[in-house]
Amino acid sequence: MNFNSEQLEGTEQSSDKVLVALRRSIYPKRLNNIQESVFVKCWAGLTYQAIADELGYDPIYIRSIGSQVWKLLSQTFGERVSKSNFQAILNDWMASQPDVGNPEFPQFQGTVQLRTDGTPVFSQESGFYVERSPFEERCYGTVLQKGALIRIKAPRQMGKTSLMTRVLNYAQQHEHQTVVVSLRLADKEVFSNLERFLQWFCAIVCDQLNLDIDLEKEWKPIFGSNYNCTHFFGRTLLPTLEQPLVLALDDVDVLFDYAAIATDFLGLLRAWCEKAKHSSSDRDPWKQLKLLVIHSTEIYIPIHQNQSPFNIGLSIELPELTLDEVQKLVEKYQLSWTQEHIRSLMNLVGGKPDLIYLTLEWISTQKEDLYHILQKSTSTQGIYYEHLRQQFRLIQKYPDLLPLFTQVMTEQEAQRLNAMEGFRLESLGLVKLSGQLASPSCQLYRNYFSPLLRERKS
Repeated sequence: MNFNSEQLEGTEQSSDKVLVALRRSIYPKRLNNIQESVFVKCWAGLTYQAIADELGYDPIYIRSIGSQVWKLLSQTFGERVSKSNFQAILNDWMASQPDVGNPEFPQFQGTVQLRTDGTPVFSQESGFYVERSPFEERCYGTVLQKGALIRIKAPRQMGKTSLMTRVLNYAQQHEHQTVVVSLRLADKEVFSNLERFLQWFCAIVCDQLNLDIDLEKEWKPIFGSNYNCTHFFGRTLLPTLEQPLVLALDDVDVLFDYAAIATDFLGLLRAWCEKAKHSSSDRDPWKQLKLLVIHSTEIYIPIHQNQSPFNIGLSIELPELTLDEVQKLVEKYQLSWTQEHIRSLMNLVGGKPDLIYLTLEWISTQKEDLYHILQKSTSTQGIYYEHLRQQFRLIQKYPDLLPLFTQVMTEQEAQRLNAMEGFRLESLGLVKLSGQLASPSCQLYRNYFSPLLRERKS
């Protein structure tokens, strides 16, 4: 169902009204500026390619942003939301909320201003990116090599997606095709067995390449899933490509909860990489394939070293932002900060990119004083409050980790955890590890979670 002409009443007014409805429907969660901008453009009927062209982004990045929005809306409305049905679903919700069009409809603190064309003003996703030297250069130098495998590891919200997007954009500029497969977007049923997962994987790659291939015809059960998948790539998919293919696998650590599938699939990736690297004939289709593997934690399932893709190729482990990198960001935002300002911020949030960007974006648009922000950092009126609540909701999804998290946050000394527990907490961005010793990943987390968790314990 789409809006009729009376409901639309012009693009600007409709965009404004729909954004208000969107913000209320997902509250207390929020979309960031680029997510809202992509949402508005999709509402206007633009394709991902058209949005990318208009906003000056890579289309792969725009598609990934769209996927994030649809996933959040799916969680909000309890049904699968996609680019093809989101208007109907949100329209139905708006019809049940008569005060959406009311001027008194609440505008939540921190929402962004709209341009005259109805799109949100945003900046940090483009010109305010700071180079993570030497990681970009190393990736650029590797991705063009035959049989390239690049592994990018970092906890949540540390810049993995931004680096991946830049590497893929660089590959495209050098006449490579690119595909991104996010394993976090797969339904739980996809992981029910290896055959189902590998067929889903092949279908996703074909869909992103706009290839119309009858997978069922190509898949012969007698050969087994691993052989079928390899045969499909080597005999059917890769030979159709006129350019090398960079296949990016995002959120690979999702597989670690499905050890049987992970062992086979990761073994396939290793085998494919070896085929690509050692291909000698110009007619060998495997020479077309290059891999990016993006993950948040160390692999914690048993896999033979000769079958693992995690001990070959280029390994990139993104650290937190350094003081110099934060200084460069401050200069990009044209803020008159001293070294004392930067150290005060980093003493609270460390070098966590998401919190650094949040702070700088807020100060540049709202003109609030840094020290005022720091003084109310854990209060409900603070700019970090929703982030902190989201982190609390996140850890509650892992009841087996909650007692350990409580221990790390409430004790002054670093706590010894076993390897698997430490890796999982680190991947969530909640702790930092030194060997097996875990401590809060930033002082803001200790300040917020320590009294909260002590109260829950008592």
